[in-house]
Amino acid sequence: MLRRFIVLALIVLGVGTAFARDPDRPAHAGAAAQTRPGAGSGIRPGLWEGSVELRPKASAAAPQDTSGKVASPAPGGADARIQKVSSPLSLRLLEPASGGLLDMPEQSMFGFPLSNLSWRQDRISFRLETGSDVSAIAFNGFLAKTAQGAAPKIVGSLRGEELSGSFAISLVPDRLLPGETRLSVDTGMGLIPGSLIIPESAGSPMPLVLMISASGTTDRDGNNFNVPGKNDAFRLLASALAQEGVASYRYDKRGSGEAYKLVYDESFLRFYQYVNDAAEVIARFRGDERFSRIVVLCHAEGALVGAAALNRLGLSSTFVDAMMMLCASDKSPLQGVEDSLADTPAELEKEAKAIMQALKAGKEYPSPSPYFADFFRPSFQAYLSSWFQYDPFVEIPSVMVPLAFVHGGRDLQVSQEELDGLLALRPSASAYILPGMNHALKEVPEDRDRNFDAFTDPSFPLGKGLVELVAAFAKVKPIPPSIQRYRR
Repeated sequence: MLRRFIVLALIVLGVGTAFARDPDRPAHAGAAAQTRPGAGSGIRPGLWEGSVELRPKASAAAPQDTSGKVASPAPGGADARIQKVSSPLSLRLLEPASGGLLDMPEQSMFGFPLSNLSWRQDRISFRLETGSDVSAIAFNGFLAKTAQGAAPKIVGSLRGEELSGSFAISLVPDRLLPGETRLSVDTGMGLIPGSLIIPESAGSPMPLVLMISASGTTDRDGNNFNVPGKNDAFRLLASALAQEGVASYRYDKRGSGEAYKLVYDESFLRFYQYVNDAAEVIARFRGDERFSRIVVLCHAEGALVGAAALNRLGLSSTFVDAMMMLCASDKSPLQGVEDSLADTPAELEKEAKAIMQALKAGKEYPSPSPYFADFFRPSFQAYLSSWFQYDPFVEIPSVMVPLAFVHGGRDLQVSQEELDGLLALRPSASAYILPGMNHALKEVPEDRDRNFDAFTDPSFPLGKGLVELVAAFAKVKPIPPSIQRYRR
């Protein structure tokens, strides 16, 4: 498959690819017996941290000779690496029936959703299913005896087709930013979990920035469990804004983070659900006297979601005061997919047209050929059809609040021409280019490899000037002179 189609698939296919792995809908076995926070010293929702020890099974660790005996590994060869490996392990247990998220940093796995998770007062079990060639790994643990006053501790074993091991994790305090509290919003289609940060040093009332993340399974921090590593862009931005006296609320999109259970089967996912969620989040803060001004900040595809959400609310100026769109594009979802199909081999062009014709009409194309089988899989087609119904050319001009566009000079995904297209839709909007910022909102050098590294490495700083620009916009203060306004 050619590069342009692959890039689009990597961005979009993240919507729901992991959710079909969880067969135990709607609740986990044993959910009724789970305990709530503060209930005794048993296993309960919260953050559990410790380590895991992995060791390959003998059958996978070394070759066998014809007699069936394990052969001795050659010195310095690949088999010399076969030994027990210890690495950090973090498990966030969510409220009953909401699942759990696993971090294994040395495997570049963060916020990975777990399937077949169940726990009771003193027992827990779950499966790690990555969807790769590696078979599922089953974890089974129990509550260990600890000294009086010590944190609860879970110890247990894990077993897969090619490896086994053990783990030990203890309940630890949640890792919240200063002034951060957890706050869920009822959208009518499920609870959307999020984080509200009220700056400790800010006066009241203060401006509030509502953050809407990009495409795929992107959580409140800007991370996608389908992509190895993390970037923490939204978490870093929220923390930095707090230091500028600006409050913020960021939330997990349905299907990501702590909201992953809301998309238990991708065949039920529709783009309008994202729009509805954003609208309900925005409406939740309407009239909140703690905030002097509300700004909706949208990243990439989040711009289309945010614009459509404000339009859904009707008189948007009665809900928010302004909107900022970071790294947004003027291309519609339909145009983006059609552009990606330009590389389709000639012999498959007829099928490509037939698939798109069906999806645009809201119909199913039941059996795509192998070339299209992944991206246009039947379970994903209804989502694509709903996605194609939204167009920046319709939504963005209809937003009735002041608007600002922010583009990264080193954004490899969205071009400056697309920024010009947005300004053509909203000539009255202000626009800014941050020269060193990439699509992940990080400051990067010209080197292309380092640009992509920033998508999965939180040590890269936010784009130079981004925090100051957002804070000034939220406070209705002059933009710093180092940030030049862009004009077509």
